[in-house]
Amino acid sequence: MKSFKRVALASCLVLALAATGMGVGYAGEEFVVRGTDWTQSSETGKRGFLAGVATMIEVEMEFQSKGSGCSSSSIPRFHDGLSDETLLSVKGRIDDYFVQNPDKLDKPVIHVIWDIANGQ
Repeated sequence: MKSFKRVALASCLVLALAATGMGVGYAGEEFVVRGTDWTQSSETGKRGFLAGVATMIEVEMEFQSKGSGCSSSSIPRFHDGLSDETLLSVKGRIDDYFVQNPDKLDKPVIHVIWDIANGQ
């Protein structure tokens, strides 16, 4: 039942992201949420994106704890590095990053989250 709830939550997040314009991609296109997408998104879209990332990290941590055999993953570093953060604090730090670095709007948002997780 627990995994069903997570899948349902993830599905809702995907729908929310699609409805807000973040995460809309087309067959054959690479879609990476970059600073330009981030700065043009609504607060709801930003929170939805971060909730999706948090859910992905939690699902992957559970998967790895079940002995998936995957020994090379960045997920534990994300998990540990963000454990003292809230979705709103990460959102604020991402917002601040792009305000302070307008020349880096092509940087993927996940890279900014990685930097936050690694104390940068």
